[in-house]
Order: sequence, then C-alpha cells, then structure tokens
Amino acid sequence: MAKKVIRFLGLPEKYHGLRVEWLLLTVLIIAACFTGCNGCDCGCDCLNVDVKPQHKSGSVIITVNNLIALATPGETKMISVTYSGNVTSSDKDFGDQSFSVNRNYEVTVTGVTPQPVYDRINLRPGTWNITVSAGTWSKTQSTTFGEGQSQSLTFTYGQ
Repeated sequence: MAKKVIRFLGLPEKYHGLRVEWLLLTVLIIAACFTGCNGCDCGCDCLNVDVKPQHKSGSVIITVNNLIALATPGETKMISVTYSGNVTSSDKDFGDQSFSVNRNYEVTVTGVTPQPVYDRINLRPGTWNITVSAGTWSKTQSTTFGEGQSQSLTFTYGQ
C-alpha cells in the first residue's frame, strides 16, 4: 500500500521503502503548518494572522427636511447643501476630527431627488458640532457619541 501511495505522489525510488504511518504523519505535520497551525506549536504561528481593530470610531446620519420650500411651481432647482462637522472635545486619538462635503439635489414642489440624507463614518468619538447649510440658511446642532456609536440628526430647512 505504501508503495502505491508513494508512486501516486510521484516520489523518487529511494522513498519507496517508507512506511505509510511515517508518510501520513509527515504529510499531516506539513499540512498543519501551512493551514495556520491552529494550536500546533510547530513555529509557524505567523501564518494565522487575525487582525482586529482596537478601536471603533463613531458615525452620524444627517437628514434634511423641507427643502421643497425652495421650489417654485413649474420649476426645477438644483440646490447645493453643505454638510460639515468638527469634534469639539474628545479624549480619543483615532477617527476623523472634521468633515465637509457638498451634495446637489434636484428640488421641485413635489419632492427632492435624491433624498437629502448624508451619512459619515470613521468619526472620532466625542462631542461634535454638525452644520448643514443651503443657500443663505444654516443650522448647527451639537451631538455626542462614544466608541462604535452612531447618531441620527434631523435638520429642517428654514428653522
């Protein structure tokens, strides 16, 4: 049986005298080392790397209501909305400390396309001032979130 296995593996003649037990043991040891060891103390533990984040940043979801107040009957307007924020206090040293982004929306008396919602991830946990502005209107809200937490803020145009 051992000779058939050795021939099947294509090993040279000098290995034809090996016993099947030794051959299988060798194959199992090599297989264990190349599959990340999983408890085997064979010196190959670097093959099984499991990287996990040490910290979890926060996130915010910002919704803007009532942009249709900018529409006039029979017209389609393109409105630019700026979403911005900055951390005002935090004892953490990871995550973004500020952001600012513009989004354009098509506004008619029947609705807004796309929906005026903006979400931002990877924010430094702490206290934030979030500002939304469109045209001459601007509004700021303060919010606080911890590691891995998310906050939802709603702004209403004109208020």
